Amino acid sequence: MSTRTDAELVQATLAGERDSYGELIGRYERAVFALAGSKSIEWHAIRDIAQETFILGYQKLRSLRDPSLFGSWILSICRNQVAKDIRSRKPALQLSTDMEARGEEDRNMLSDETQLVLSAVMELPEPQRVAVLLRYFGGYSVDEIATQTHQPAGTVGSHLSRAREALRTLMKGCDA
Repeated sequence: MSTRTDAELVQATLAGERDSYGELIGRYERAVFALAGSKSIEWHAIRDIAQETFILGYQKLRSLRDPSLFGSWILSICRNQVAKDIRSRKPALQLSTDMEARGEEDRNMLSDETQLVLSAVMELPEPQRVAVLLRYFGGYSVDEIATQTHQPAGTVGSHLSRAREALRTLMKGCDA
């Protein structure tokens, strides 16, 4: 993995180095897949959302005002793609059709425990959810998250602490 910052990779991409965007994808694909997977149970929909997220990110990269905020920016694009996907579904048939259509690959993609944790994470308030996704799915340090979200490191630490407590409470009933 590159030692270049997100801002440096964004600038390099804008200068024509396409491999730099590949590095950005590598850094954020787990967080994007986790966010997309939290609202969709179809593997192909999750892949489509993630792909559309990174394509739109590439196409709109020049509109990113602060390249150091790439992580939170790409997650906001993903949230919009998830919302678009949800709006496009037929609500009455969604659950039963998805459950019947899932293949073996879908069932094995994420363990039941991971699915439960992701569902719980998505119930968190936005600041806590973003902090958890970046920290535990994106692998970023508290200081890196603070830089990306323009918040003091102490605030990010508080978000993570509150999120862990909320997740403990949400997950308590799942032990059985």
